[in-house]
Amino acid sequence: MLVCNVTGAALCVQDFIDIEKETGKLSGKRERLQGQLQKVEDAMAKDDYISKVPEAVREQNTTKVGWLLVELTSLFNSYLVISLQSVYYPAILRL
Repeated sequence: MLVCNVTGAALCVQDFIDIEKETGKLSGKRERLQGQLQKVEDAMAKDDYISKVPEAVREQNTTKVGWLLVELTSLFNSYLVISLQSVYYPAILRL
């Protein structure tokens, strides 16, 4: 028996949202999150990071990197769903 803890649903939303506007919003959020991620990664990559940064802050930064990666993955998935609305759903609806 295969058990999966991930579920999802696909909705045809192209009639309810402006796809270009939403993808623009997602792109802006992605750029902001990527900037935050780059800033933390740059700080963590410094030679004296371990010796100068307290352990609690290093743990916070590691957690922040994980959170940012999850958020970026979620944004990517949202972008795909929204972008593919105009490609796949009209073809499915014509069947």
